Amino acid sequence: MNSHSGNSQPAIDREEHQQIGGVNGKKVFVMDNAGNQIIQFSSPTITFVPLSYYAQSSLVSGYIYHGFTNPGSNPTTATFLIRRETLNTGEVLFANGSGTFNSTWSSASLASINYG
Repeated sequence: MNSHSGNSQPAIDREEHQQIGGVNGKKVFVMDNAGNQIIQFSSPTITFVPLSYYAQSSLVSGYIYHGFTNPGSNPTTATFLIRRETLNTGEVLFANGSGTFNSTWSSASLASINYG
């Protein structure tokens, strides 16, 4: 926890995943002010669960691929929401034209997925 003029700010504890098949991912734990891990956030109508984040960039093609999935998911299962960001314009498109968790994460196949 970091204190700023009497205000407190929850800390974010980050841990690197081991590479799985050449895939780099980040595991993020969200902590409350007491140092306890938060496993979900709730509002009156929506529950938010922290997601694991994967990233792959290709300077040759000019894209950054962003992958989101539930913590502990296997990259070979179709449980990823993947977005492709164009570096020079910032345009973001979803894998398979869908903002759902229906794709697999593979460095070799990210470029061959249809984005829309």
